[in-house]
Amino acid sequence: RARGEDRGRQLRVGQVAAVAQAKDASGISVELDEEARPRVKASSEWILSCLAGARHLRRHHRLRRHLPPPHQGRARPPGGAPQASERWNLWP
Repeated sequence: RARGEDRGRQLRVGQVAAVAQAKDASGISVELDEEARPRVKASSEWILSCLAGARHLRRHHRLRRHLPPPHQGRARPPGGAPQASERWNLWP
């Protein structure tokens, strides 16, 4: 390995992005090591799936806010025990 070639092996994604986007980084190049590509791809896919799940949950929550509480229109159980959804405070 050439001198300095090992530098940056332990950098995090945010640090690499900062170096790649720096305006005063003339002469500095950022390259992804071939053995790191599968790990970076897996991380990227995981992040995208998490973001997709978060969007789904936000949409579901917005819809749920406009629905009536689960006990509305139905009699309460004997003794007035709270419904499961009330016990767990699922309806804000």
